[in-house]
Amino acid sequence: MKPARAKSILSLMVAAAAWLLLLGAAGCRREAGKSYFREAMRHLDDNQALQAVPAFELAILHDDHVFDAHVQLGLLSERLPGRQVQAVWHYRQCLAMEPDHPHQVAIREWLARAEKALLAELREQLEKDGEEERKQRVRILEEHALRQKEWISELSQENRELRQRLAELQAGGKVSPGGGR
Repeated sequence: MKPARAKSILSLMVAAAAWLLLLGAAGCRREAGKSYFREAMRHLDDNQALQAVPAFELAILHDDHVFDAHVQLGLLSERLPGRQVQAVWHYRQCLAMEPDHPHQVAIREWLARAEKALLAELREQLEKDGEEERKQRVRILEEHALRQKEWISELSQENRELRQRLAELQAGGKVSPGGGR
């Protein structure tokens, strides 16, 4: 076996082992007595919202207070910039999971607020993208106009040189103005 081929096989085996370990870790059940939901709530109590998000997500994956985790992720996502889509999704998950939950009215209000914020965020992004697109078109047109000016300048210079060469040839008697000798 060639050394390069052996290295590639070895690297494939290492990658496969890493994937197996990763999949095994993802499939593991939570430790006995460990509550990801309670861990996430502790993060919230300590004003560590960014650390609470993955803990709530793990709570959902491990069926640990799933409804409440969705509610908390919806509320957190509303407060975190650029996460309005997640807020809407989590609130909708709540409504789908427990249509008769006592807090459905509040969740619907939160959903409406998140959808409104998402719409505003999308409009702002669209306007920003439109402005950026306009600026890019102007820049492209300016570059094109500059290239045309340079091309016209080069053609004018070449035309002057050709006229001068023609005048020199005519003055030397080699070419008559009509094209003959």
